[in-house]
This record gives sequence, C-alpha cells and structure tokens, in this order.
Amino acid sequence: CDALLEPVGLQTRWAFNAQGEDLAQTDANGNVQRFSHGVAGQLHAVELTLANTAQRQTLVSAIHYDAFNQAEQETAGNGVVSRYVYDQQDGRLTELSALSADGSVLQKLNYSYDPAGNVLLINDASQP
Repeated sequence: CDALLEPVGLQTRWAFNAQGEDLAQTDANGNVQRFSHGVAGQLHAVELTLANTAQRQTLVSAIHYDAFNQAEQETAGNGVVSRYVYDQQDGRLTELSALSADGSVLQKLNYSYDPAGNVLLINDASQP
C-alpha cells in the first residue's frame, strides 16, 4: 500500500573488506568512489569513476599521518598539497597550509582557540 504513495527511492551501496574498511561507494547515479587504505587501516587515497566512464580520477592521494593518527599531509587530484600542523599538547589544528603543484603558497591558515577549544581566530597568513 505504501509503495503506491511513496516514490521509488534511490540507493547508495557500500563495499567493505574483512577489517571493516570501506573499499567503494556507488551512488544512485552509478558514480563509484574507491578508497585505499594503508597497512594500519588509515585512508591513503580516494578515486572517483563517473557513471558510464572507465577513467578514474584521483580526488586525494598520498595521505600521511602522525603518531596520533591525524593527517599531516595530503595531495588533491589537482596537485595541491595540504599540510596540517597540530598543537603537541591538545592535538588541536594550529596551521593549515595549501601549496600549489609548483610550491607556491595558496593558503596558510593559523588557528587560535579559547580554553574550551572553541575557535577564536583564523588568520590567513598568505594574505597581505
């Protein structure tokens, strides 16, 4: 009876390996994201294959992590490298920089927090 009242739903499918790591996601349009993980189970790269194509596009790759499992660096599909710096005491993000493929600084954000961990200020040091 409800089938007559409700439109046909859309479906997203996920695939996982034996360790529970996500391997792929197929959306309702048939686009497929593939996820690769390192030995420690950390996400290493994400690729996208659009529906009805065979060409994979890299969304992000070369994700590196620190000893606290926080991303330190990653490379976007367009070659932009993002680097993350964290406070050694509380693990909060203190700096996020983005560098173009030729190494020029696109963005350099510095974060300040109050004692409760709320962001007080974000300063873009790459801007004059």
